[in-house]
Amino acid sequence: MSAPESNNSGQAGDDIAFDNLCDLCMDMFNHNATWNPNIYSSRETDYRAHHDIRALARSAEANCHLCSLILVRIVPADIERLQKDLDESVVVPSQQIWIRIILCGDGYTLGVTARGSPMLQNTDGLDDNEDSSSQGRRSKIASLTILPTELDYMSDMRSKSTLNFSDRMFIQIAQWMEVCLRSHSKCFDIQTVAATRDILPTRLLDLVPIPHGNTIRLKSSKSLPLDTIYATLSHCWGGRCRVTLTEGSLAGFQAGILVTVLPRTFQDAVLVTRKLGVRYLWIDSLCIIQDSAQDWRYEASIMGDIYANSYVTIAATASSDSEGGLFYSRSPLSVWPCKLKATWDCFTAGNLAAGVTGWAEERHMEPLGSRGWVFQEWLLSKRIIHFKGSNPLGMLLFGCV
Repeated sequence: MSAPESNNSGQAGDDIAFDNLCDLCMDMFNHNATWNPNIYSSRETDYRAHHDIRALARSAEANCHLCSLILVRIVPADIERLQKDLDESVVVPSQQIWIRIILCGDGYTLGVTARGSPMLQNTDGLDDNEDSSSQGRRSKIASLTILPTELDYMSDMRSKSTLNFSDRMFIQIAQWMEVCLRSHSKCFDIQTVAATRDILPTRLLDLVPIPHGNTIRLKSSKSLPLDTIYATLSHCWGGRCRVTLTEGSLAGFQAGILVTVLPRTFQDAVLVTRKLGVRYLWIDSLCIIQDSAQDWRYEASIMGDIYANSYVTIAATASSDSEGGLFYSRSPLSVWPCKLKATWDCFTAGNLAAGVTGWAEERHMEPLGSRGWVFQEWLLSKRIIHFKGSNPLGMLLFGCV
């Protein structure tokens, strides 16, 4: 079910403690670690053996914060292949997963590689140090970023909520929006292809409830000022959508639509938009007359302007159809950065934070990222809230230009 409209503070993971490390992860940052954090080096001694895939999962389940962050960055296809390699004795457990830390700008990158089958679905192919031994070749399967804590803006946002939908989440979004509106000049100049026309979508969903229940209505934008604030939804249709605007349903939509009859993703988008304090929402299947070729031609011609002029785009990133929704449970340890204390000589700053890197990587933005229209929607939107993941690793991400 979708999250209720009433106050929702999110479930707290009472048994979860941030920054706890297993023995292997702790050893990586103590004074006995022997690293050569040179970005140009690829010597065998630059790597340290870590858990195998099953031990990594057990360590994450036992609340090792760093193992949780590593595990969530490995794509399911790679996890299956790594497990199969263990079952078929392609590698021995103590030689399957390796860690390397290298200097990168103001911080470090923690690279995770796996030795075994060459069919891993990794993002960057084979690591620089290719190995043709009986243990197989090493492939990159994940990476984390390690920064001095003062450079990690997410360190003070951590929440133990096991949901990606909570009051704390909306406070966080409000903080992001405030910073963006106050100081992100590029977010007001985002058209790279052509100048944005100062126009509104032809129709918008008015989310102010009308009497007799939780009902919204479709409204023409002709009577609205051009600076009207509205949100847009980026979502997968999944073949077909069970509720759409047609010439036959137009009058009914204008009279009122009961929110509970809408697909789950649309219900969730209405709730999020209201929580953000925005009155209007644009959803393609509810704002474009689907059986009118003329209406489709015109609306398609201004689609770029619709997203470019939107206040914020809500992305149902993890849902393959309109029933998938926005809200998921999650492990807080897989979302928030891990604070570390490093005592080895190559770090000038001993207080560090490790977190996920490259949040917009293609493999982590599916299934929505595979849609043809989504390239335009995400490129032109000033701000995007990505609702990602499924049980137990859901997360919310915010992207600005």
